[in-house]
Amino acid sequence: MKEATTTKRGRPATGRARTPAQRSADLRARARTQVFEGCPTPLGEVAASVLLEGIATAYRAGLPFEVERIADELLRRLGHSKAVTETTIEPAAVTAG
Repeated sequence: MKEATTTKRGRPATGRARTPAQRSADLRARARTQVFEGCPTPLGEVAASVLLEGIATAYRAGLPFEVERIADELLRRLGHSKAVTETTIEPAAVTAG
């Protein structure tokens, strides 16, 4: 009887697979570089996951203008113009009764 040979599907193993923790650490490092050192790559070419991590990094560092810059880029990608505006809510009129 002839033995059936099966071939493994998918990409060949390279032995260089990274763990999820390593990939997350790389993502955080790219975000820190983008926020604190600036990056030669324009924000329009940076991955959305790095931008989202960059907002958190900038917020924790107390950099409101960097948070706004990144948020503006994310809004642009969604097809919105600068939709975040400051609004004030007037208290409801108190009626004497």
